[in-house]
Amino acid sequence: MDIILDEARKRDMKVWILDDSHFPSGYANGALKNKPNTLRRQSIYTKKIPVHAGKKVSVDIRKICKKLPTSMMWEIVKRQMNKGADIFDDDTVLDVSVHVKGEDKPISIPYHLQGNKLSVQIPANADMLYITILTRNAGIHRDYMNMMDEESCKVLIDTVYEAHYAHCKDDFDKTIQGFFSDEPELGNDFDIPWSRDLQQEMEATFGDDWKLYMPMLFDNHCDDKQVAYTRVKFMDSVTKLVKKCFSEQIGNWCQQHGVSYIGHVIEDNNQHCRTGSSLGHYFRGLAGQHMAGIDDFDG
Repeated sequence: MDIILDEARKRDMKVWILDDSHFPSGYANGALKNKPNTLRRQSIYTKKIPVHAGKKVSVDIRKICKKLPTSMMWEIVKRQMNKGADIFDDDTVLDVSVHVKGEDKPISIPYHLQGNKLSVQIPANADMLYITILTRNAGIHRDYMNMMDEESCKVLIDTVYEAHYAHCKDDFDKTIQGFFSDEPELGNDFDIPWSRDLQQEMEATFGDDWKLYMPMLFDNHCDDKQVAYTRVKFMDSVTKLVKKCFSEQIGNWCQQHGVSYIGHVIEDNNQHCRTGSSLGHYFRGLAGQHMAGIDDFDG
């Protein structure tokens, strides 16, 4: 860095700094490896099982957590990206519920969990069992920060941004123009991204029985309007948290230190409005940036 800055000064050149050790931004130079697991990415997933009323059903939770559905291409990518990644032991059963004909949302039912085996008695008029879990063993980049957790995103600032400022602050707003985020993503697959802050948003939006709305993120059995409302509110909360915890937090830091924040998200085939390889909302995902862009390949 010293050599680069010295040469740039001689030639009156300006320097932009990639804000991570490699693409996509969010790895925080590996710092999450030494942080509490609560700062790592987390996902929510609902396993759907067609059932018959009055029957007893037993499910191995371990198989749900270890074999979430995925696409063929994503499976190849995931194997490569997660090679040597940590295996987490804090997978949790969030709720067990059923779809009952005539109800506008699922109904929670009691369950028995012994070791990895979950057992339930299916009530009358139920035709679908939902087992909703929280896991850190899904998606790609399990050693990346959680884009919807303010404390987790601050790890990137402390590890990369603050370190550069401590080493070469005299070049800030002179030779160093600012930092560049490269294609940050929420990193989920058929699971859906989750965080502590997002859980609070769901509680505030849906009330005490908020868990019963989560299966509607994965299944269309319930009332159409209720399903649509749940998904809109969920996505709205996800992208607002990305804006607050990730983009604006970094943009504010740069503003306070006299430099700019730029970067881009993946746009191909409208990826910018999905989770997975992007941030769910083009404008919220880049809200803190002083100049933003997209990675858009046409043909």
